[in-house]
Amino acid sequence: MGSALLLMVLQITLKKVEDEDLKKQLEQSVAQIQGYFSELEKLIDEDSVAFGAVMSAFKLPKESEEQKEFRKGEIQKCFTTAAEVPMRTARACGELAKLAVTVAEHGEVKAISDVGTAVGMIRAGFEGARLNVRINLSAIKDSEYVERLSQELEQINHSILKELEKTKSFMERRME
Repeated sequence: MGSALLLMVLQITLKKVEDEDLKKQLEQSVAQIQGYFSELEKLIDEDSVAFGAVMSAFKLPKESEEQKEFRKGEIQKCFTTAAEVPMRTARACGELAKLAVTVAEHGEVKAISDVGTAVGMIRAGFEGARLNVRINLSAIKDSEYVERLSQELEQINHSILKELEKTKSFMERRME
């Protein structure tokens, strides 16, 4: 939803922009945001599939030692995939937060409140993804992998907060 609102504001803006350099910059932003929009749509389905795979792995037989070991390995693989999918969502939200700054800076003033709504949705999308990554990481035994993704999540969170402050600053100034 956040990416869709950013696209809407840019489409409105592009109809009114006369500066060719700014127009090119905004068109690039449109292309990037459309890419994230498409990716996020796909990730919704991938997340569902990944969760289903985790549930299926838990149903694997565990009667023999060989079956138990295979089952453990499959569960770990599935939890890793189940962490990776929302991690990709978190990364996309981080990139969208950066692009929102441009939209807040140059977007049509009459639609600037939609940028505020968009960044709220981007933040919520990140937060949901972060929680899903963390719950899946809690089941993963590979401590290096868990630490790497945990650190990356915190970096993205910090970046998003910084970008959202920039966005809000542009919005506040432009709404005066």
